[in-house]
Amino acid sequence: MEYLQANDIIKLGVTRKELEGEGSARYFALLSYVGEHPQLAAKFCGKLYLFFPEYQEADIWKQDDIRAFVHKLNAEFPFLFFLAEKEHGTLKLLTVLECAQGAQEQENMEMDVAHFQVYLKQQLTGIVHMGEKAGFTPEKTQSLVQDVFDYFGL
Repeated sequence: MEYLQANDIIKLGVTRKELEGEGSARYFALLSYVGEHPQLAAKFCGKLYLFFPEYQEADIWKQDDIRAFVHKLNAEFPFLFFLAEKEHGTLKLLTVLECAQGAQEQENMEMDVAHFQVYLKQQLTGIVHMGEKAGFTPEKTQSLVQDVFDYFGL
């Protein structure tokens, strides 16, 4: 995959057209490839940026096609927290779009706490597995897990 060799970050800039058709399949192929190659997993740890360039932030939370896309990502890749950057919104997008329930209003989103707990456990397990696969020390992997706990204030 030339893209992965030529770049230091993974940018998933998902468009409306990709959400409506099968165009998003390339993102799944790319993430599968990263997950199967430990050296790439190490290279892109914390460097996955997910964004939806054609949508205003307030609209992202209300889009069923975006939520379905993120649900599918999370279902197929239980190691997204290993790859996701935390400072520019990717971890937030993955979590809120996966775990929010009810009416989606930017300022007032209710989280399904039980679902969040299951999702968090799945993703933390993914961090540990990918850390082992990438050859990270237990301390480095623990640091990644702690970063997630800190992010969510746990």
